Amino acid sequence: MKIITFYCPKGGVGKSTLSKNFAVFLSLVKQHKVLFLDLDRQRHVMQASEKHEDWPFIVLDRIPDNFGDVDYVVGDISPVGVAALSVEQKQMLENSDLIISPFEADSDNIDSMVDIYNLQTKAIIKPVLNKFTSTSKLHKEALSVIKDCLVLKSRSAYPQTSGANSIFFKNPYSSALSNARNDFKQLANKLLELVK
Repeated sequence: MKIITFYCPKGGVGKSTLSKNFAVFLSLVKQHKVLFLDLDRQRHVMQASEKHEDWPFIVLDRIPDNFGDVDYVVGDISPVGVAALSVEQKQMLENSDLIISPFEADSDNIDSMVDIYNLQTKAIIKPVLNKFTSTSKLHKEALSVIKDCLVLKSRSAYPQTSGANSIFFKNPYSSALSNARNDFKQLANKLLELVK
């Protein structure tokens, strides 16, 4: 079993949408058994799972005593600084194999990334520049400051896939969704390579 946690001290960076789509990718595309731990106080993924009839994985809002027979545990942690994390959130981060930290290209987001490297964890920490635009000077500068990060291109389809929707639930013949799906699969496969 591998534990993969999404965490960024700054909110509004697409963390919950990315974590949900990653869990859906693991479940539907890779056919893995996934447990999702929604430890974000806003409970976006928990609420979305309650609205969706065929949610492909179990969602809990606390760490269980026993993880059961799962291949992956995917966690979503509240967007707060390291010092403000709950005991349970710290426990999740400490025991993760991989911490994925989405960020956007602005000074507040980049500054918040410093806090992530203060975590007490054995995990690989992998920043992901979300909503990347190759023509943006700010995005290019962010890539020069945050070394060794992965990128996920900005796509018009992503805002349509928040809440109970996912890029993997939608019409496969939509060009915009097909491009978003392809980009996300590439990112997800790179992330999985880190925990093999």
